Amino acid sequence: MHEEDHSVPYWAKLLLAWEQMGGAGLTLPFLTGAQTVKTITVYPSIKDAEYLLEEIFTRGIAGRTICINWCGIAKAYGICMVTGEPQDGIYLSTPASIFIVDLACQEFGSLPEDIISGLAALYSGEISARTYSITSGKWQPYDDADKKFIKHALAL
Repeated sequence: MHEEDHSVPYWAKLLLAWEQMGGAGLTLPFLTGAQTVKTITVYPSIKDAEYLLEEIFTRGIAGRTICINWCGIAKAYGICMVTGEPQDGIYLSTPASIFIVDLACQEFGSLPEDIISGLAALYSGEISARTYSITSGKWQPYDDADKKFIKHALAL
C-alpha cells in the first residue's frame, strides 16, 4: 500500500488542506489510514505507518519544515508543515528537508529511525483497530466529515 503518484504525496495534500482549514496537524493514524478512503481493498499496518514516516523524513516538501508536535488537546502527536523554522525541538535534517521534532519525542530517541519506529509502535493499536481519527480524546473510525475532508484534500 504505497503511494504511486510522485508529484505531491497524499500526506502533503492532507497536511496542506488541513492547514488551510486552520488545523495545526494530523496524527500518524489519520495520515496512515487516509489511503483507505481511496482504496478500501487493503488496510494499513504498522509497516505502512513506518513507510509513511520514512517518506516524510526523506522526501519533505520544498520551502516547508516538517514538525512533529505533542498536542495537549488531542493527547497525541501531530504532524504538520510550517514555513520557516520553529525555535524549540530536536532539529533533524536530511538532503530533502528539515524536521523539527517536539522535545517530547525524546522518549523515542534522537535518531530519525528511532522516532519512526517509536511513533509507529505507539499508534499500532489504533492503526490495527482502524480507529484513525481522534475526537474528544477518543480514537474512532473516520466519520463522514473525515471522509469528506480526505476526498477533498486528495482531489487537490
